[in-house]
Amino acid sequence: MRRLLVTAALALLALPATAQAKELAWAKVCGGSGCTEIKRPSIELTGGGDGVADRAPARSSFYTVELHMTHDGESVGKWTVYYAPESAMLAYRGESGRLVWDRMEPDALAAFRAVTAGIEPYDGDASGAPPFARAEGGQTRSKVMVAGPVFAVALAAAGAFAAVRRRRSG
Repeated sequence: MRRLLVTAALALLALPATAQAKELAWAKVCGGSGCTEIKRPSIELTGGGDGVADRAPARSSFYTVELHMTHDGESVGKWTVYYAPESAMLAYRGESGRLVWDRMEPDALAAFRAVTAGIEPYDGDASGAPPFARAEGGQTRSKVMVAGPVFAVALAAAGAFAAVRRRRSG
């Protein structure tokens, strides 16, 4: 996410002065006990994590945070992130469109804690929850069932390649 933000910041610097008026105008924070809108939220909400995709945390409570950008008073876009306070992680749509989990930097974590104060989070099993890591083994077992034969074929191919190479060189 940091790479995306740095790229966006550099792009904004390259635009004419009139285009630099884009700003984080407001945020909508939602949890199990309701939603609240925050006018002029901290820019730290756009900071997020360290830019390295991490494994999804175990199923836990979460918030949704909708961030809204404006330019000259007109909406120019929004994006939604999932904040999992127990693991101090964010989930957001990466450049590929897939949901990416990222560990939060201290400043961003403090900003998210501030905007969610007083709001109860959604339960990790709530409708619309981001994809958390599965605690049950069913999904892992099915991946092993697919990966096992693929690994065996790759190992056999490597062995055959080595045998042919030895015959040719010997």
